[in-house]
Amino acid sequence: MFSLGYRTLHVTQYFSIHPLEIVLWLLFIGLIFKSLAERHQFLLGLPPLGWMFVVFWPIGIVRAFQTGVPGDLIIAELILFVHILPVFGIVRQIVTSQKQYNIVMGLLCGITFYISALGIVEYFFPALIGPFKSFFAEQMTRKTADGFDRASFSFWGSPVVTHLLVLFLPFILAQWPRWERIIPRAFLILTIVFSIVAMFIGGYRTIWLIMVVEVGLFFVLRRRITRLGFIAIFLWIGFSALPLAALDRVNNFMSFGFDSDSSARERELRIEQAWNSFLDDPWLGRGWGSAGWVHSDVLQIATNLGSIAASCFVLWYATTLFKAFQFSQKARGLWQREHSVASVTFLIGLLVILFTQAVIVLAQLIIPIWFLFALVHVLPSIREEIPT
Repeated sequence: MFSLGYRTLHVTQYFSIHPLEIVLWLLFIGLIFKSLAERHQFLLGLPPLGWMFVVFWPIGIVRAFQTGVPGDLIIAELILFVHILPVFGIVRQIVTSQKQYNIVMGLLCGITFYISALGIVEYFFPALIGPFKSFFAEQMTRKTADGFDRASFSFWGSPVVTHLLVLFLPFILAQWPRWERIIPRAFLILTIVFSIVAMFIGGYRTIWLIMVVEVGLFFVLRRRITRLGFIAIFLWIGFSALPLAALDRVNNFMSFGFDSDSSARERELRIEQAWNSFLDDPWLGRGWGSAGWVHSDVLQIATNLGSIAASCFVLWYATTLFKAFQFSQKARGLWQREHSVASVTFLIGLLVILFTQAVIVLAQLIIPIWFLFALVHVLPSIREEIPT
């Protein structure tokens, strides 16, 4: 449902409902009633550090009212974190075997292909969308300050969807050994190529960097240095063939970092303002919605909920990454090795995004991320099936 993008129902000035949220909670409630009817125990599967983080949510509500944050804004930001509970509960109940996990991965590949293909079509072949023009924006590209034509991904709503594509990439790479037949393998190759092209035309240089790091890290952890060498050659050839505007965009980023971005000053002001707010109330924060839209999700959590809550979240994340890495080193079967390495690579990429971008402010972005985060938690409990 997150593939519907920005198609939301606006309730108030700050509070909107995405179709994905409705489906998520209906499925969650349905699974609870099913468990009660069958007299099965329904577990959310949230680790202790996760529950410690949850403890600070009601405190954030109180602090928000004390600092004068509008009620609908409090609800709008709180609910994006409350979604963690049904997501973990659903994943824990549904993804219990290798077969079910593989079905999820297949759907992930299909969604990646769909989003990437639509973005590519509207960017390179806008004439093809004539019959469906009402679903797309009139302006298919947006030129940046350094002359790069960025794809609008207007069917989804924004090029910010490439933040999801780069996080899906490690899991898609992990499907390579399983999709051995000609047609599935060809589809997988096409999906990978389309997603890389989509990330490129999205224009986010941070995403370009994360993509390269993820691909390199995935093959290093899998100890496939030869394949990494071939991919490095392929990327070098692709880099050399980039248009001048793209090369200028890369060179500016390499020379000046985030300061080369046209919105760099605005981002710096948001971070500076959030940091000052955090210093005013470092322990319990200023409440949900008080920080606004900060270009650093971790700083936004710290400003809203305080340093203790932020520490719980960071420790939860760090322990998840550590355990995922441990599992990747101990995994014996090919399937477990591929997906455990994908989990580690995903967590590294997400870590960069959480510190440098803003994804916790939109349901269509954060719910898929919570879903993948939950999959990382359940993977060690899934027994690898031995082919017969």
